Amino acid sequence: MLQLETVLVCIYYPSVPDPGTCKDGKAHRNWSKGLWLPAPRSKTAQGYAKFSGLPQWPTMLLFMTSTWFTKIPAFRNAKLANHWPTLYNSKTAEWAVKDHKGDPPEGQPEKPVFPLMMFSHGMGGSRTAYSALCGEFASHGFVVVALEHRDGTGARTLVNHPPAGSGSRGEREENGKVHHYNWESRERYDTVDFIFPKDNPMDTRPSNPKGVDNELRAAQLALRLAEIDEAYDLVNAINDGCGEDVAECNLRKAGGVGASSRGLEGVDWSDWKGRINMNQVTMLGHSFGAAATIEVLREKKRFRWVTQAIIYDIWGAPLKPASDPDHRIEVPLLGINSEAFTYWDENFKTATSLCEETSRRGAPSGLMTVRGTIHISQSDFCIIYPHMASLFLKMTLKPQRAIDLNVSASLEFLAQVLPLPPLVTRRKLA
Repeated sequence: MLQLETVLVCIYYPSVPDPGTCKDGKAHRNWSKGLWLPAPRSKTAQGYAKFSGLPQWPTMLLFMTSTWFTKIPAFRNAKLANHWPTLYNSKTAEWAVKDHKGDPPEGQPEKPVFPLMMFSHGMGGSRTAYSALCGEFASHGFVVVALEHRDGTGARTLVNHPPAGSGSRGEREENGKVHHYNWESRERYDTVDFIFPKDNPMDTRPSNPKGVDNELRAAQLALRLAEIDEAYDLVNAINDGCGEDVAECNLRKAGGVGASSRGLEGVDWSDWKGRINMNQVTMLGHSFGAAATIEVLREKKRFRWVTQAIIYDIWGAPLKPASDPDHRIEVPLLGINSEAFTYWDENFKTATSLCEETSRRGAPSGLMTVRGTIHISQSDFCIIYPHMASLFLKMTLKPQRAIDLNVSASLEFLAQVLPLPPLVTRRKLA
């Protein structure tokens, strides 16, 4: 049984110019960048070994020699941008233009209110596995909430529990109907590994004769929607000025597994009050996350704050046709496929049908393919392991170029449908 106990996210956002030269208000000398491989790295690497079906030690060695010290190209707990960008970019002015401040558009406040994106990862993903994509959107003025799902689709994720009170093991067993084995009680956290369907472990493959494990995938989609709902409430609380309360509930600090060396220290939560547009949210998802995105769009009353969506390389097999007219897509939708997934005929028909369903309801929709790309081209894995992606998966387009094309197409779509001043998406923030 899958249960929502806590929610884990990584928030990518526009920052003040050159935050790397500033002090963070605490005892630390300089800003720092977070690790790409989620901590504890050894446990995460073991999870990927299990997920990929490879021996544990060779997989550990691969990570140790490649991504053990790789960091996300973004500063932790940097100050939220309080300026508008200039009308110029590096192509029309010098590179230092990224550190310049521009004037607010006519009729807009002195400090920009940023549009919000919610991102749902694919199989084997995590909150950091799409940092290039999410970071690019943040550089264009979006606040991007990347979830780490605890539904058994990630390689491995760890769920912390407080020692007592609400959310503790005892409280969850009593009120949440969550069962823990005796050997689990020795730790203050749960380990959630990738769940392989019983008697059908390869249900994601196109040639699988048994098809998809519909019961498991439906339960995972239901949990994903609950996590997206909870993550939205979390960001809403920060936007309402309750950031200190949210930070107080953070379990990823000293004493918790996967704790950051800084946690949420140095964040000026007053800067975040009223700075996010919570009513016109863009939903994003890759692969199984794209399937979750479609389910969000069909739950219109529950997720009424989602006003447009982008699906990257959707895995459509777990989706069922919307027989109820009230559950059909009615908001703008863009689908971006890899070339590899476009050749999967049945899956491509599903992606096409979703766009047609959207168009029939009077909303803009489109589907495009980026040539030379593979299923993981929209994630960080191709950037980190380009030679493996090229040699074994036959990727021909350069990884960074693939990200650029996906982001450019997405921004062009959002500039047309996002009910906000278009300069938010057309002018680049520092």
